[in-house]
Amino acid sequence: ESATGPLLGTLVTQAELLLMEAALEQGWVVIVPDFLGPLGAYLANALAGHAVLDGIRAALNSADITGIRNPTVAMWGYSGGSVATNWAAELHPTYAPELKIAGAAVGGTVPNITNVVTTINKGPFAGFIPTGVLGLSAQYPELKTIIDQHLKPQYVEKFHKPLKQCLVADAAEFLFADVVGMFDDRSLIYTNPTAVRVLRENALGKATPKIPFFWYKSVLDEVSPIGDTDALVSKYCAAGVSVEYVRDIVSEHGSYAVIGAPKALSWLKDIMEGQAPRKGCSKKMTLSTLLDPATFEILPKFLIDALLDLLGKPVGPILFG
Repeated sequence: ESATGPLLGTLVTQAELLLMEAALEQGWVVIVPDFLGPLGAYLANALAGHAVLDGIRAALNSADITGIRNPTVAMWGYSGGSVATNWAAELHPTYAPELKIAGAAVGGTVPNITNVVTTINKGPFAGFIPTGVLGLSAQYPELKTIIDQHLKPQYVEKFHKPLKQCLVADAAEFLFADVVGMFDDRSLIYTNPTAVRVLRENALGKATPKIPFFWYKSVLDEVSPIGDTDALVSKYCAAGVSVEYVRDIVSEHGSYAVIGAPKALSWLKDIMEGQAPRKGCSKKMTLSTLLDPATFEILPKFLIDALLDLLGKPVGPILFG
């Protein structure tokens, strides 16, 4: 029903359900926290990190209801989901040190929001700008005040449309738009003290995670420049974090969410089955992660399970006997 709405409504969410389904097919318990909160505070990243860790805590404390006992715990996120996952990893040592987390797979990472705005303005992903600004304004009333003061009157209604529509509609609404030019000061996010503070507070790299990572990123990512991710991975590695970093050539931000998923799932499958992640840091440039033997092994089952589920098979591993 949702796919019949303007611009296919929640099409992106429906596509993401296939990735959740792939994890469920392994027999895993899958937690999908609402890390934006009741106000839809997109990019309020400390909130997101806390929500992810609290979601894990809630699942672990639900044994009487769910039967979850002594599980291996891992995290997985792409793009906005990677931000929540990375923040959860950075907050983990201080906010939830009691949690044993085996590792995290993160893709399409977004370490620096300011650089994203600079990169995507006037491009196909310009709709992320009002979405992010409105999300942050929900968590930071002082930022909302600044936005209300500087948004040009003729753009007020248009700028606020993301509050009532889904991501694909946002992208179409602001396709190749000069969103920065909708404000009376083009340098607002770079010079206004409140805006600068809020964006800095929500950038990654403030703490050192204690868990290993599988990290995948498109070299041609047109949302968040790969240089920002390279710098964050280097910072983590210098602090002793173990990172298996794969940079993909034949992809971009949107396509790599799908192309990179099987390799990420393969890495997660190994650690969920007790295999120790590789220690230390490695950095690999690949034509496509789809050519990785581990990806090739898991991809056919991934597709077959999805097709069978569409035909009515209960989601989850097939058990015999």
